[in-house]
Amino acid sequence: MHIGNWRFWVSEEENAEPNRNKYVKGEKVEKIAVLLMIFLTVLKGTVSLLSNSVALMADTVNSLSDIFASAMVWSGLRLAGKDPNERFPYGYYRGETLASFVVGIMILIAGVGIVWESADNITDPTPLIGTVSPIAAALTSAIVYFILSRYKLRVGKEIGSPSLIADSKHSMLDVYAGLLVFSGVVLSIIGYPIIEIFVALMLAAYIMKEGVVLMRDSALSLMDASPIPEKHAEIRRVAEGVHGVVDVHDIKVRVAGSVCFCEMHATMSKEMPLDHAHALTDKIEALIKQLIPELESATIHIEPAEKEILRVAVPISEYKGIFSGVNQHFAEAPYYCVVEIVEKTVVTVESVENPGYTADKKRGLLAAESLIAGKGIDAVIAADIGKGAFSVFRSEVVAVYELPAGTWDVESIIELLIQGELKRITDLKQH
Repeated sequence: MHIGNWRFWVSEEENAEPNRNKYVKGEKVEKIAVLLMIFLTVLKGTVSLLSNSVALMADTVNSLSDIFASAMVWSGLRLAGKDPNERFPYGYYRGETLASFVVGIMILIAGVGIVWESADNITDPTPLIGTVSPIAAALTSAIVYFILSRYKLRVGKEIGSPSLIADSKHSMLDVYAGLLVFSGVVLSIIGYPIIEIFVALMLAAYIMKEGVVLMRDSALSLMDASPIPEKHAEIRRVAEGVHGVVDVHDIKVRVAGSVCFCEMHATMSKEMPLDHAHALTDKIEALIKQLIPELESATIHIEPAEKEILRVAVPISEYKGIFSGVNQHFAEAPYYCVVEIVEKTVVTVESVENPGYTADKKRGLLAAESLIAGKGIDAVIAADIGKGAFSVFRSEVVAVYELPAGTWDVESIIELLIQGELKRITDLKQH
């Protein structure tokens, strides 16, 4: 939050789980994935060479790229788990986004490699050598990738990691790849070797498309594109629904790794105390958190609102319009003179009865609640005001000004207010 030269960061870091602990599970997943990818690459690569399976060789290239992709996601998670410092005050969250971008590049390269390998064999398909081993390798690959995909997705959702969730989708693609390879190998064995080539090309096209999409999404994140532009109107509605907030504009949301950051400008009454404005930003941040669970922090710039119309209440003993005599006691006054001021000029004057005048107790409280609910008061001028009434006015952002000693009429007091010569009461203890 920013007010003048004051700046507050509104966040829940003190309640958040330490970044390092949060990402340990993700790192563990990717370490396991790398080991399994090495196993599958060696298995499929050996079998493809021995059996002359183009589709299985293409899938081997795909698994080889997976080794580098998983390694990059692991390094990205490790970076994202580091605490902020002077060099990186916003943390290392974008290390994860960068890793997702590199994963996309790896997927695209794998697709191009498959196309290249398949093109060399499309005019002269090579018959397979052996039947059991390529079928077993393709099925083993599909099963292992399926288990990995579910594991990555579960942990990715648990820690809120977009790169791990993206990698789980990549692993699920490899499940389909394994099944396609299995089908191609079976058809090649029964006398249709050209089918295996087309399976490899279909696999390549699918993988290349996913690589491009992942690169695009990561690039948009790195360029601070809003991940949820459709929610900006809802964020504004929620923030402007907080009592005391006049207007919210210039909303900006950016994503960094698994978290989001939000910035906005909020217009509030210039009469609002600093601590009250700070409390409102806490409330705004909590409401936005409900809309965006991944929100890490909100930076809110406070701007003072200049009201075109100001409604002021002055306690009086008897109503005589603008010339009514002022009553020194807020709660004991039988009436209030409500003056409407536009551009420092009095435009309307009216009388309001004090509902607490005849009450046995809580007179000031009843009067304050009545003025706020019925007349939308912006300011009150009084010499003697109780804690209950003052608390109501403070919570509703109504300014309370001290009535100077002596005999005054409403016209004279309003003139002093317009000229800025009345002292505002911010603490009853000092009054």
